[in-house]
Amino acid sequence: MIHVREFTTNDLAFGMRLKTAAGWNQMEADWKRAFELEPHGCFVAEYEGRPAGTTTTCVFGDVAWIAMVLVDEALRGQRDRQSVDDPRD
Repeated sequence: MIHVREFTTNDLAFGMRLKTAAGWNQMEADWKRAFELEPHGCFVAEYEGRPAGTTTTCVFGDVAWIAMVLVDEALRGQRDRQSVDDPRD
């Protein structure tokens, strides 16, 4: 099962590893800024108990921004037909 939980500052190293593997140019400060803007809008997906992906969201008035959507390369392209836990539960 895929479990989605809120991103914490303890997840920064994981986020940085994913962005490096993807060849993105974000800095740790970019992750921190997203977390500070919307601390309850940043998420980590876990697969089999391990971090597998990230996403961040921010709302600016009537505009929403989805960013930092990254998935561990080893898990990309897999079609897990199991359900996803809702982090709001």
